[in-house]
Amino acid sequence: GSTIGNEGYVKASLRGADFVGSKLDGAWFESCNFRVAKFNSSTGLDGPSFRNCSLRSSDFSHVVFTKPCFSNCNMLKINFIGTRLLGASFFRCNLYKAKFQNSRLEWGN
Repeated sequence: GSTIGNEGYVKASLRGADFVGSKLDGAWFESCNFRVAKFNSSTGLDGPSFRNCSLRSSDFSHVVFTKPCFSNCNMLKINFIGTRLLGASFFRCNLYKAKFQNSRLEWGN
């Protein structure tokens, strides 16, 4: 996996990208396309921020997130199975048909 820490990306096309095993501590993304991207089993996801992004059908299964922020994101059919979302924040996101089986969610303030 890669390390993308404290870096930002705007309008990046990351459709189908493979982030498996990557570290995204403090990374932020705005208006990016992550459709069908794979993040499963990634570690080091402390404080990533996704704003106005398409995460439709992305795979975040078995990931441990600390204080992730999702704002105005399309998360239709996203996979959070077995994921830990500690201090998570979701604002105006489309979570229709999202999968949260066996997940642990602790909402942020």
